[in-house]
Amino acid sequence: MAAGQIECCWCEKRFSESALQGPAHNRCPHCGDPVVPSTFGKLALGQDFACKMGGEWNKISDTKAEIHDAGRGDKPCEFAADEVVYPF
Repeated sequence: MAAGQIECCWCEKRFSESALQGPAHNRCPHCGDPVVPSTFGKLALGQDFACKMGGEWNKISDTKAEIHDAGRGDKPCEFAADEVVYPF
């Protein structure tokens, strides 16, 4: 891969780092998913993120997050502090 190139972990397409500026500063220009990784423990409360489990999530505590389209009976999921997530 050429210097200054990023490969999306979701769609596996490559693009220039310069594409990660402006309003889409963390979104793949091809699939629109967030591409810059972080860990769950580093996210602020209320931060939205994606993960390999699928879906879009919101951090609600130091160990739990809710999926955006949760149903009434759905419960928050536990996340380890070192789990890789993709904030947006």
